[in-house]
Amino acid sequence: MGWLPGEVTYYAGKTAAPGLTDDINSGYEISDIWIDETNDEAYQCVDNSVGAAVWEHLSTAGEATADIATHAALTTGVHGVTGTILGTEDVDDTPVNEATTAPVSSNWAYDHAANASVHHSKYTDAEVEAIISAELIDGQSIDNAIDSLISTHTGNTSAHHAKYTDAEVDTRIVVQNTHPTGTIDVAIDALIASHAGVAAAHHARYVDSEAVTAMGAKADANPLNHDRYSHPAGIQCTLATGDVPDPLIIGEIKAKDANGLSLSDDGGQGPIVKDGGFVTNAYQTAFLVTNSATQTDVALNAVVTIVFDTEIKDQGSNFASNVFTAPVTGLYQINVMLKMGSFDAEATVYQLAFISSNRQYLAAINPMFTSDPLNWYINFTTLVDMDANDTVYAIIYQQAGTQQTDIFSGSYFSGYLVC
Repeated sequence: MGWLPGEVTYYAGKTAAPGLTDDINSGYEISDIWIDETNDEAYQCVDNSVGAAVWEHLSTAGEATADIATHAALTTGVHGVTGTILGTEDVDDTPVNEATTAPVSSNWAYDHAANASVHHSKYTDAEVEAIISAELIDGQSIDNAIDSLISTHTGNTSAHHAKYTDAEVDTRIVVQNTHPTGTIDVAIDALIASHAGVAAAHHARYVDSEAVTAMGAKADANPLNHDRYSHPAGIQCTLATGDVPDPLIIGEIKAKDANGLSLSDDGGQGPIVKDGGFVTNAYQTAFLVTNSATQTDVALNAVVTIVFDTEIKDQGSNFASNVFTAPVTGLYQINVMLKMGSFDAEATVYQLAFISSNRQYLAAINPMFTSDPLNWYINFTTLVDMDANDTVYAIIYQQAGTQQTDIFSGSYFSGYLVC
């Protein structure tokens, strides 16, 4: 009986002969062997067509067994040898995994220890001890070597487990505690204090009560509280941002003197809060000027600039030649008070105005007198919006009448930055 080429699958344990439906749909391939153990018969598939399978009878089970042995020796790929009967000379008889069986068994043994997975130890206890001994420093015991390895491991502890057990923590704290009468509690307090000194922003260094106590102690040692102490150097506040190469000094808060609390910028300019809540600011823009001589016979039908040649106060030095110049953008309160003589009852109108860079602010007087008054006072005040470097000055305009009007000395022009 001949054999068909190809790999063979043996179906043992059958209790009857194969039929027409034992075909490819049932998983059978050509050359597969069917062993009917009940009747001691064997069959080989020669046609696995659907519904028309053909199985060739292989005579007796004894013949089948002999054919099977011959076929197994010639089968390609199943045992790793092509067209050759396997003999002991083809087998590596080096035992693996302490194997003592025949060479064929040890030849195909899987070197499991060389590829140990994490679910069991890679080495036996004896192998571990041998490996550690090979790495020992002269005179070092295995126990010391293991301690060294453990120390190295704990020094690189990851977040998934604690570096020490509770007992180890207690032991190490006691060992590290060099105070002659120290306790574990004292040592823990020292460690906590050391940690708190470098505490990161992820937790508070102190609870509220501790912070209050610490601040009180600090204030007693370095008086900075202006209600209780005076400190000439003051407290400097620094703001650092990512947009500047160096920290930006934005101001100081300091007890200037017995007169009050000073708030200032880096140049020392700022308001002072006086006792009682009064606020003064020697650097706030303000001016008050007057005229030292009478400005006589104001021209008719013409814009005349009012002369103020004497400064009473020019805080910020922003007034000159009858003109105020705004140092910063804001709203300014501007005022004028004129003491006038020989006021003309025949004039059609008198106009008093502030001329600023942005607009003009006017006030008008219609004389309705039966005769010329000897003296007349005019007051005009308003808020003026000004940009940095804008200017403002005062003018007078007399329409019609007689050129006789005077502006006496003792008139005033003033202003200050409101906001």
